[in-house]
Amino acid sequence: MSRNLQFKDFLLLMLIVALSTLSFVKKARAIPSFSRQTGLSCDVCHTVFPHLTPFGRDFKLHGYTYDYSKLIKFSRNQYKQQASEEGFLPNLAVNQIPMLSLRVKSQYSHMKGGSNVPSATHFNWVKGSSLYFAGEIAPDIGTFTELTGINDQGGSLTLGGFDLALVGPNEKLGPYNLTFGLRGEDMVGFSDPTNSVGNWGALLHGFSGGISSRNRFFEAFAPSPLEGGEIYAMLGGFTHGGLYAAFGLYHPTSGQVGKTSPTYVALTDPGSASATFDGTSNVDEYGRLAYFFPGFDHIYTEIGTFGYFGHENITASEAPGNGEYSDAVREYGLDGQLQYIDSHNLFEIFASFIHDRNGSFYGHDIYNGQLINGSAVAANNFSINADYYYNRTYGIYAKYTYQHSSELKDLNVSGEAVGLSWYPYQNVNLRLEEDVYNKDNPDVAATGGSASDYDTTRVMLQYAF
Repeated sequence: MSRNLQFKDFLLLMLIVALSTLSFVKKARAIPSFSRQTGLSCDVCHTVFPHLTPFGRDFKLHGYTYDYSKLIKFSRNQYKQQASEEGFLPNLAVNQIPMLSLRVKSQYSHMKGGSNVPSATHFNWVKGSSLYFAGEIAPDIGTFTELTGINDQGGSLTLGGFDLALVGPNEKLGPYNLTFGLRGEDMVGFSDPTNSVGNWGALLHGFSGGISSRNRFFEAFAPSPLEGGEIYAMLGGFTHGGLYAAFGLYHPTSGQVGKTSPTYVALTDPGSASATFDGTSNVDEYGRLAYFFPGFDHIYTEIGTFGYFGHENITASEAPGNGEYSDAVREYGLDGQLQYIDSHNLFEIFASFIHDRNGSFYGHDIYNGQLINGSAVAANNFSINADYYYNRTYGIYAKYTYQHSSELKDLNVSGEAVGLSWYPYQNVNLRLEEDVYNKDNPDVAATGGSASDYDTTRVMLQYAF
């Protein structure tokens, strides 16, 4: 596709945005399944998607079920009465409202390029998409399941995220509410009430602030899908002060039909560039503790810590000897969040610091041209995101990330992203973003040039139905 044609597509995208804003109505019911099932508008749970309000955190904590909340019960009863009077739905019930939602993202991007790196312009009508199966299955069981991967580059449908919740009965411990339950999921911390993705963007190859996802630096596979579960409990709440704790067990899986070709961020067999890995054994542990301060003057804050402890045995099909290596991963982190939410103004800050250490790393450091043969490798990552919105409609956001390893130079990346964001409706978002790289060793090592050659301008349009 030529650049001129791509630019015409970009102009067509902007025309569609303009026409869409004329065709939507504020009370449209074509919004995601949680809103359709609860009768509440999206901004009750979200500040701006996907960030959560205190009420949204509580909804997630209760496993996407309804009976715990007086507000949801009242809204559903009001909606049932309105439906009965207007005749558009006889009832608002779980089995009568589809638990399906669809999100589609279109994107135009232009990479700056340089003397050794050609500039690149891309337009994708379907850069990414997600199909969500989400909501209450039974009074104490709920789910949030994302299927993703369908795009106009030939992607196939895959499981993006899975959270199945079994929530215990509401209890009291002295004057405090006690909420507890069990979660089954395929991503560490996916069910955590603080874990909503940072500001949109592709800066730093997808690394962003928030809870650890394990799919970061050192895995037996790149990336490393997981299967496991957590037990969790919350004493108190998100507006009057509360303590959240979780403990999980996870088992990494290849996600590649049992075989994964090694890359510079995955284990490789020393002396054999063609080695593939057959599987892992043992189980990893995860722990999480977070405190939510009592809200005051529309301000809500959180501070937390977490740790991931991996100790698999990795079996390589072409490895010498018994073909097993120890993958002693240790990951520790601190995170904090602050939100100011009033009737017109929204201000948010999300920050995290994560230290990763692999006690026995086998891999190729492309940037240095060296093979790391079983020595320890560590890395630190600091990320901070901030955004401001007026009337939850007009926004500006910024992000900074710094990532460094003394032993594995391929991991060294730092840069900023700044952007403008517009929500003409709660389920439609248009963004303009500029990514600026101070250091970009992975790309520089692979293709040459300098970090600034990979600076990128993006325009994104996202719909959720």
